[in-house]
Amino acid sequence: MNQLLTVGALESFLIAIFVLFLGHFINARIPVLKKFNIPEPIVGGLIVAAAIAWLHFNGTEVEFHLPLQDTFMLMFFATVGLAASYTQLIKGGAKVLVFLGVASAYIVLQNGIGMSLATMLGLDPLMGLIAGSITLSGGHGTGAAWSQTFQECLRHEQCTGNCHGISNLWPDYGWYYW
Repeated sequence: MNQLLTVGALESFLIAIFVLFLGHFINARIPVLKKFNIPEPIVGGLIVAAAIAWLHFNGTEVEFHLPLQDTFMLMFFATVGLAASYTQLIKGGAKVLVFLGVASAYIVLQNGIGMSLATMLGLDPLMGLIAGSITLSGGHGTGAAWSQTFQECLRHEQCTGNCHGISNLWPDYGWYYW
């Protein structure tokens, strides 16, 4: 018989902080992790994931209560570019402007194709944004961050699965055809 271990919001937050410190502690003591730039949250997260997997296989399910997860993910992905250095952008000159123009055109193209296909399939056109730049340019994390919002707005139960599926499909097939 499986047991359910429910972890509250504050405890979940404290465990997340523990994961960061655990990763920092391990990275400081294993030089190869630092040499290859393995992020501290990944190192700590893998260890905690292994512990949770061990609990799972021994009959204990762990359920985290994460009420602010979507908010924090959206804040993170919205601020990723804020660390960009303007001096480095200016050094790039015309090449950076060309890249900006091409990337912007592809985002518009991705959204246009996604919304058109959603309309042709009888879905809400906004659902096409998930098949557009949200997952294709933003990736797994951006898709996961926006999936809850789309699930609530569009009342589409499989939104999270669609976001992960599309962002998994794009690296495998999309780049070969573009």
